[in-house]
Amino acid sequence: MELSKDTQNDYQKYSKKVIPVFGKMKPDNIKPEHIRKYMDKRGLKSRTQANTSFAQN
Repeated sequence: MELSKDTQNDYQKYSKKVIPVFGKMKPDNIKPEHIRKYMDKRGLKSRTQANTSFAQN
């Protein structure tokens, strides 16, 4: 399945926020509490952006 250009652009945009936080972690090691902590911190700036960072992935 090929992603649309808009979806690819969105993923690249959101990855700039997520990769610095989780980039060195193995995906299997990322737990719900890590995501919640990230979303809480992101939500201080923008609740919509915090949710969107993970809703797209």
